Amino acid sequence: DVGQLEVAVTSSAALGILPAVLRDWQGRHPEIEVSLLEYPHRRALEEAARDGAGDIAVGSTPEDWSGEVRRLGWEEMVLVLPDGDPLLEHDAVALTELADRRWVHYSRATGLAAVVDFCCAAAGFSPRVAVRTSQVAAAPPFAAAGIGPALVPEHIVAAALQRLVRPATPRPVREVCAFTRGEWTPLTSAFLDTLLAFPWGPKPPDALDL
Repeated sequence: DVGQLEVAVTSSAALGILPAVLRDWQGRHPEIEVSLLEYPHRRALEEAARDGAGDIAVGSTPEDWSGEVRRLGWEEMVLVLPDGDPLLEHDAVALTELADRRWVHYSRATGLAAVVDFCCAAAGFSPRVAVRTSQVAAAPPFAAAGIGPALVPEHIVAAALQRLVRPATPRPVREVCAFTRGEWTPLTSAFLDTLLAFPWGPKPPDALDL
Protein backbone atom coordinates (compact mmCIF):
# COMPACT_ATOMS: atom_id res chain seq x y z
CA ASP A 1 0.00 0.00 0.00
CA VAL A 2 1.60 3.25 -1.16
CA GLY A 3 -0.14 5.04 1.70
CA GLN A 4 1.73 3.16 4.42
CA LEU A 5 5.38 2.80 5.45
CA GLU A 6 6.67 0.36 8.05
CA VAL A 7 9.93 1.32 9.78
CA ALA A 8 11.85 -1.17 11.93
CA VAL A 9 14.05 0.62 14.43
CA THR A 10 15.98 0.20 17.66
CA SER A 11 14.22 1.66 20.69
CA SER A 12 16.95 4.27 21.27
CA ALA A 13 16.84 5.46 17.66
CA ALA A 14 13.05 5.66 17.81
CA LEU A 15 13.27 7.91 20.84
CA GLY A 16 16.27 10.03 19.89
CA ILE A 17 16.34 10.35 16.11
CA LEU A 18 12.88 9.65 14.75
CA PRO A 19 10.89 12.48 16.38
CA ALA A 20 12.63 15.10 14.23
CA VAL A 21 12.73 12.80 11.20
CA LEU A 22 9.02 11.98 11.40
CA ARG A 23 8.11 15.64 11.84
CA ASP A 24 10.04 16.41 8.66
CA TRP A 25 8.52 13.39 6.90
CA GLN A 26 4.99 14.42 7.84
CA GLY A 27 5.63 17.85 6.37
CA ARG A 28 6.82 16.31 3.12
CA HIS A 29 4.43 13.36 2.88
CA PRO A 30 1.31 13.99 5.00
CA GLU A 31 -0.64 11.30 3.14
CA ILE A 32 1.68 8.47 4.27
CA GLU A 33 0.95 6.62 7.52
CA VAL A 34 4.12 5.40 9.29
CA SER A 35 4.11 2.34 11.56
CA LEU A 36 7.11 1.78 13.85
CA LEU A 37 8.38 -1.65 14.85
CA GLU A 38 10.68 -1.06 17.84
CA TYR A 39 13.35 -3.47 19.09
CA PRO A 40 15.42 -3.23 22.29
CA HIS A 41 18.57 -4.70 20.73
CA ARG A 42 20.32 -4.28 17.40
CA ARG A 43 20.46 -8.05 16.90
CA ALA A 44 16.71 -8.36 17.41
CA LEU A 45 16.22 -5.60 14.83
CA GLU A 46 18.48 -7.35 12.31
CA GLU A 47 16.79 -10.72 12.78
CA ALA A 48 13.33 -9.20 12.40
CA ALA A 49 14.37 -7.27 9.29
CA ARG A 50 15.82 -10.43 7.74
CA ASP A 51 12.53 -12.20 8.46
CA GLY A 52 10.52 -9.54 6.65
CA ALA A 53 9.75 -6.89 9.25
CA GLY A 54 9.70 -3.29 8.03
CA ASP A 55 10.09 -1.68 4.64
CA ILE A 56 13.20 0.08 5.95
CA ALA A 57 15.25 -0.41 9.12
CA VAL A 58 17.20 2.17 11.13
CA GLY A 59 19.92 1.19 13.60
CA SER A 60 23.52 0.06 13.85
CA THR A 61 25.21 -1.33 10.76
CA PRO A 62 23.98 -4.91 10.20
CA GLU A 63 26.44 -7.76 9.75
CA ASP A 64 26.62 -9.66 6.44
CA TRP A 65 23.66 -7.84 5.00
CA SER A 66 22.71 -8.77 1.43
CA GLY A 67 20.40 -5.82 0.75
CA GLU A 68 20.98 -2.10 0.54
CA VAL A 69 22.76 -0.30 3.40
CA ARG A 70 23.22 3.46 3.63
CA ARG A 71 25.35 5.10 6.30
CA LEU A 72 23.59 8.04 7.93
CA GLY A 73 25.97 9.45 10.53
CA TRP A 74 27.27 9.12 14.05
CA GLU A 75 25.37 9.00 17.32
CA GLU A 76 27.31 9.85 20.48
CA MET A 77 26.71 8.40 23.92
CA VAL A 78 26.88 11.16 26.55
CA LEU A 79 26.87 11.28 30.33
CA VAL A 80 23.95 12.57 32.35
CA LEU A 81 25.14 13.45 35.86
CA PRO A 82 23.15 13.96 39.06
CA ASP A 83 21.93 17.49 39.69
CA GLY A 84 24.57 19.32 41.73
CA ASP A 85 27.35 16.83 40.94
CA PRO A 86 30.82 18.43 41.31
CA LEU A 87 31.88 16.91 37.98
CA LEU A 88 29.44 19.24 36.22
CA GLU A 89 32.11 21.91 36.65
CA HIS A 90 34.13 20.11 33.94
CA ASP A 91 33.56 20.47 30.20
CA ALA A 92 33.97 16.69 29.78
CA VAL A 93 34.21 13.79 32.21
CA ALA A 94 36.55 10.81 31.97
CA LEU A 95 34.74 7.56 32.63
CA THR A 96 37.54 6.60 35.03
CA GLU A 97 36.30 9.37 37.36
CA LEU A 98 33.03 7.45 37.72
CA ALA A 99 34.54 4.04 38.49
CA ASP A 100 33.46 4.16 42.15
CA ARG A 101 29.92 5.34 41.47
CA ARG A 102 26.73 3.31 41.36
CA TRP A 103 25.22 3.67 37.91
CA VAL A 104 21.85 3.97 36.25
CA HIS A 105 22.18 0.96 33.96
CA TYR A 106 19.97 -0.88 31.47
CA SER A 107 18.21 -4.22 31.55
CA ARG A 108 20.42 -6.95 30.16
CA ALA A 109 17.97 -7.66 27.34
CA THR A 110 18.59 -4.20 25.87
CA GLY A 111 21.47 -3.35 23.58
CA LEU A 112 22.46 -0.34 25.67
CA ALA A 113 23.44 -2.61 28.59
CA ALA A 114 26.26 -4.05 26.51
CA VAL A 115 27.24 -0.56 25.35
CA VAL A 116 27.64 0.71 28.94
CA ASP A 117 29.57 -2.40 29.98
CA PHE A 118 31.88 -2.03 26.96
CA CYS A 119 32.58 1.64 27.61
CA CYS A 120 33.31 1.08 31.30
CA ALA A 121 35.50 -1.94 30.53
CA ALA A 122 37.49 0.21 28.09
CA ALA A 123 38.04 2.60 31.02
CA GLY A 124 39.22 -0.27 33.20
CA PHE A 125 36.27 -1.00 35.46
CA SER A 126 32.94 -2.80 35.71
CA PRO A 127 30.04 -0.47 36.59
CA ARG A 128 28.36 -0.94 39.95
CA VAL A 129 24.61 -0.88 39.38
CA ALA A 130 22.14 1.20 41.35
CA VAL A 131 19.17 0.44 39.10
CA ARG A 132 18.52 -1.21 35.75
CA THR A 133 15.79 0.04 33.45
CA SER A 134 14.43 -1.31 30.18
CA GLN A 135 13.27 2.18 29.20
CA VAL A 136 16.03 4.35 27.76
CA ALA A 137 13.90 7.45 28.38
CA ALA A 138 13.98 6.74 32.13
CA ALA A 139 17.78 6.90 32.43
CA PRO A 140 18.23 10.71 32.24
CA PRO A 141 15.60 11.59 34.91
CA PHE A 142 16.93 8.79 37.14
CA ALA A 143 20.43 10.25 36.83
CA ALA A 144 19.17 13.80 37.41
CA ALA A 145 17.40 12.66 40.58
CA GLY A 146 20.73 11.58 42.06
CA ILE A 147 20.55 7.79 41.63
CA GLY A 148 23.81 7.76 39.69
CA PRO A 149 25.42 8.71 36.37
CA ALA A 150 23.90 7.39 33.14
CA LEU A 151 25.38 6.92 29.69
CA VAL A 152 22.70 7.70 27.11
CA PRO A 153 22.31 8.43 23.38
CA GLU A 154 22.78 12.18 23.00
CA HIS A 155 19.51 12.84 21.21
CA ILE A 156 17.22 11.36 23.87
CA VAL A 157 17.95 13.92 26.61
CA ALA A 158 15.12 16.41 27.14
CA ALA A 159 15.93 20.11 26.90
CA ALA A 160 15.27 20.59 30.62
CA LEU A 161 18.10 18.17 31.48
CA GLN A 162 20.69 19.34 28.95
CA ARG A 163 22.51 21.27 31.68
CA LEU A 164 23.38 17.90 33.27
CA VAL A 165 24.92 16.48 30.09
CA ARG A 166 28.68 16.20 29.60
CA PRO A 167 30.70 14.42 26.93
CA ALA A 168 32.48 11.31 28.15
CA THR A 169 36.16 10.86 27.43
CA PRO A 170 36.88 8.96 25.34
CA ARG A 171 33.72 9.83 23.43
CA PRO A 172 31.67 6.68 22.64
CA VAL A 173 30.04 6.81 19.21
CA ARG A 174 28.20 4.37 17.02
CA GLU A 175 27.40 4.59 13.35
CA VAL A 176 23.73 4.68 12.43
CA CYS A 177 22.55 3.41 9.09
CA ALA A 178 19.41 2.62 7.14
CA PHE A 179 18.98 -0.72 5.43
CA THR A 180 16.43 -2.68 3.46
CA ARG A 181 16.18 -6.26 2.22
CA GLY A 182 16.17 -5.61 -1.50
CA GLU A 183 16.67 -2.39 -3.43
CA TRP A 184 15.34 0.99 -2.39
CA THR A 185 11.76 1.62 -3.52
CA PRO A 186 10.44 5.11 -4.25
CA LEU A 187 8.85 5.16 -0.78
CA THR A 188 11.89 3.92 1.14
CA SER A 189 14.13 6.22 -0.92
CA ALA A 190 11.98 9.17 0.13
CA PHE A 191 12.26 8.15 3.80
CA LEU A 192 16.02 7.70 3.36
CA ASP A 193 16.25 11.28 2.05
CA THR A 194 14.45 12.48 5.18
CA LEU A 195 16.85 10.50 7.39
CA LEU A 196 19.83 12.02 5.60
CA ALA A 197 18.46 15.51 6.31
CA PHE A 198 18.74 14.89 10.07
CA PRO A 199 21.54 17.05 11.61
CA TRP A 200 24.06 14.24 12.04
CA GLY A 201 27.18 15.28 13.88
CA PRO A 202 30.70 14.46 12.69
CA LYS A 203 32.70 11.66 14.24
CA PRO A 204 34.71 13.13 17.15
CA PRO A 205 38.50 12.90 16.78
CA ASP A 206 38.80 11.11 20.15
CA ALA A 207 35.98 8.67 19.44
CA LEU A 208 35.56 5.24 21.01
CA ASP A 209 33.86 3.13 18.35
CA LEU A 210 31.01 0.99 19.63
